[in-house]
Amino acid sequence: MEDDLLAFLNFKGLDLDSGKRNIDLKKDFKTAKDLGEEFGYDVALPSLGGLSVNQYALQNRQSMIPEGKEIIKRQGKEFLVDKDRPKGPSRIAAGIMDFFDPEADRDKLGGMGVVDDKGRYAYDPTGGLAKFDPKDVSVLKLNPSQQRLAGQRYQQETAVEKSPTDTLNDAIKAYNEFKKNADKESRKGRVADALLESTVMRANMPFITNTLKDLSTFKQRQLLDAEKVKQSLPDAVQRRLLTADTGFKQQADAIAGQYLAAVEGAKAGAFPRNVSFSA
Repeated sequence: MEDDLLAFLNFKGLDLDSGKRNIDLKKDFKTAKDLGEEFGYDVALPSLGGLSVNQYALQNRQSMIPEGKEIIKRQGKEFLVDKDRPKGPSRIAAGIMDFFDPEADRDKLGGMGVVDDKGRYAYDPTGGLAKFDPKDVSVLKLNPSQQRLAGQRYQQETAVEKSPTDTLNDAIKAYNEFKKNADKESRKGRVADALLESTVMRANMPFITNTLKDLSTFKQRQLLDAEKVKQSLPDAVQRRLLTADTGFKQQADAIAGQYLAAVEGAKAGAFPRNVSFSA
């Protein structure tokens, strides 16, 4: 019972829309990308002052540029370059040296010899430069206040604290009710199973009885056939003949004994001469 109670109460959180448990209530929101992945990129969020993630990124475009970098445009695209790159005459000199040595980028403005995917060597005017992606909101860090507001909204929308009950007593009461209903359904199931088993047994009883009768008859026939074969064997026949001969001899001996007794009686005289009978 203790294990059932722990299983009943042991979950992190509950998604109120889907009913899904084990929701992480302590999810961290550190960047604008975290907000976009959780709530959507075009949803107005209190943690961003009522702006969506995309709107917030547009207003904070400058914050998306790494420290020590700035943006230049080449061929209609934006690239990141170092702020401390050579400028003025130093840039011109560095550019001239890069022209004669395209493997280097001394002016830090790109333009290097590269090998394409087909193995051909060519000069790329933007070679060596990193592209600036205004949609990469993972570089927009959230301040502590924004993180706290995002966490509060996440908990309100997706989870409840620790348990669906307010107190331990309410939790125990809810569990007992759950256990009571579960036991009731279990008893109903056991009764239904017993009735079904009894019905099936009664339905099969004629078949079982007939099968047992057939088996009994078959076994008796086997025994009789075996005895018939046994009695037809030569030694069994000889035993029966010997038994018959012995009986006949005993009867003949008895008759002979009676005959001899009669003869002996006649010799001695069955009726003495000095004895008379009268009526």
